[in-house]
Amino acid sequence: MKRWWKSCCVACVAIGALSGCGHAGDEAGAGTVPTSAEAREVVGRALDLATTSAADVCDIASSKANCEIMLQSAVAVPAKGSSTIVCDAAYGGDGHHVAGRLVRVRGVNGAGQAFDSTLLVIRSNGAVTVLNPVFWVSTGINVSGVTGRSLSACEP
Repeated sequence: MKRWWKSCCVACVAIGALSGCGHAGDEAGAGTVPTSAEAREVVGRALDLATTSAADVCDIASSKANCEIMLQSAVAVPAKGSSTIVCDAAYGGDGHHVAGRLVRVRGVNGAGQAFDSTLLVIRSNGAVTVLNPVFWVSTGINVSGVTGRSLSACEP
C-alpha cells in the first residue's frame, strides 16, 4: 500500500510540474496587448480573407473550431472594399475576457445588410489572433448575459 501511495504522489508532483511548465509556456507573450498596428494588420487580413476565401479567415482565429461554427450560420460575405476598420482601443480584460485590443469594423455584408462589429484581438501562444474574425455578422464582445451589454472600441 505504501508503494502505491508513493507512486501516486510522484505522479501528482510530475503532472503538477509539467502543467506549470506548459502553462508558463502558453503565457509567453500573453498579457501583452497587441499594438494598434498589429491589431489593424490582423483584422485587415480578416477583411481580405473574407472576400477571397471565407474559410481561411479561421486561420487567424483564436479558436478555429468556434470560428468554423460561426461560419456555418454566417450570411454572405461582404464585397471587397465594403468593410472598414473604424477604430481600435486597448482593453485591459475582465473576468470574462483576456486583455487585448478591441477593433470596430463596419460595412455591408453580401446580403446587403449593414453590420457593425467589435472584435477582440489578443496575443495567444506568441501570435496575434482574433477572438471571432467572422466580422460580417455584427458580432460583439458580450460582457453580460443578463443585460446584453457589449464592449465597444469607440462610441458610435
